[in-house]
Amino acid sequence: MENKIENVVDNEQNKVNNSIEKCVICGVNTPYRFSTPISQREFYVEGVGQICQHCYYDIFIKKSRG
Repeated sequence: MENKIENVVDNEQNKVNNSIEKCVICGVNTPYRFSTPISQREFYVEGVGQICQHCYYDIFIKKSRG
């Protein structure tokens, strides 16, 4: 019985790790999976999460120029 439970937990974790991460601001899919290390991502903001390129530029680039 314990092995069955462990298999279910492992299976659910694999589904999450293989899922595409969404932008925490607008909800659009990003090019990254949850399993992609943050050191290998662009537009990841520590303390916020993964954001898409469009939101990143709207928040960080436009405001710094404006």
